Amino acid sequence: MQTLTTTGETRITVEQHGDGQPLILLHGGMAPRQYWNSVI
Repeated sequence: MQTLTTTGETRITVEQHGDGQPLILLHGGMAPRQYWNSVI
């Protein structure tokens, strides 16, 4: 995992899978990143 910091000092942790076009997955609650395992 990689952590990026925005200009507003918000930290965003990202994972990269595959080599296609970027896809951003967001959930509406306090779920862990593993929530998306079945999708990726």
